[in-house]
Amino acid sequence: MDSLLNILEKVASNKDYFLDSKDLPEKLIHKMLKWYDGNVYNKSSERVNNAISILAWCNNNASNLDYLPRNIRDKHFEIAAEGFKISHEKLVALFSSYSKVLFPNEKATKIIAFEGIDGSGKTVQMSLFEENLKSKGKKVTIKSFPVYDSFFGKNIGQFLSGNEEVDANNVDPKSMSLWYALDRWKNFESFNYSNYDYLLLNRFTLSSAVYQSARVKPELRSEFVQWIFELEHSQLGLPAPDLYIVFDLNAETSKKNISNKGFRDYVGEKADVYEDSTDIMINARKIYQELAQTYKNIVIINCLDENNQMKTPQEINQMVMKVIEDGQY
Repeated sequence: MDSLLNILEKVASNKDYFLDSKDLPEKLIHKMLKWYDGNVYNKSSERVNNAISILAWCNNNASNLDYLPRNIRDKHFEIAAEGFKISHEKLVALFSSYSKVLFPNEKATKIIAFEGIDGSGKTVQMSLFEENLKSKGKKVTIKSFPVYDSFFGKNIGQFLSGNEEVDANNVDPKSMSLWYALDRWKNFESFNYSNYDYLLLNRFTLSSAVYQSARVKPELRSEFVQWIFELEHSQLGLPAPDLYIVFDLNAETSKKNISNKGFRDYVGEKADVYEDSTDIMINARKIYQELAQTYKNIVIINCLDENNQMKTPQEINQMVMKVIEDGQY
């Protein structure tokens, strides 16, 4: 932490100090951006420097602000917020939590999301991982998205079923993304992290980033992915998972596994409109792989053996546990 404190001192004493984000460790940038606005995926130097500047201001003023009369204290916040080009309320919120960046809580709830194209075995692997954690005395909870019995999730299910006049392929990608985002936002509305050591997610923000960008022109995908992260993390305040585990398989195996799923409330016995689209499956797989090359909190697990057959659940689980242990999650 000495290196971070040294940087904060330099920033506090020199308003023109500009830090190259490449000089900071990846984990530190992740931690700062999570504190700053929740969006850990936009790591532009401008955003990193603004986060550092605000963190330096908080650290530099901590010993003084708490003892000032309220009206004078508020004035300090107003002036600083204007300089940082953020709202007064946001600066107050960041000030109240800045110490979490300098002195992180090692017991904070770890969030791990399970992803992959349909039929990749996410639910089975999540259950095996849950059992493993509970056997070690960890407190674990699971959230699966969409929540098909919620207001937003019910509408998503209707779009995906293909039984309505308008289906998920006809709704433009940004509008469809809003349905998924609001479904997650509503579900997290009163969630208490302090009750759990681990929160496991069966699909999360990355699913929208992948499946909806798979529906736009290739040259627009990168911008669209960033729009999703901005929407869900910066604007709606949804948490960025510490780790995404993506189970990788080809479209052919995906379709075969989907056909064995049986009856599902939102779609019946058939595949939903995304599952039924080979193009979406192929594009989604490719985008998962590309994003894993870009972001270090996205890890690909190959679910196929050398003969392109599904590995056993136990073999895949061993790979999951190795990822967890190597990353010390």
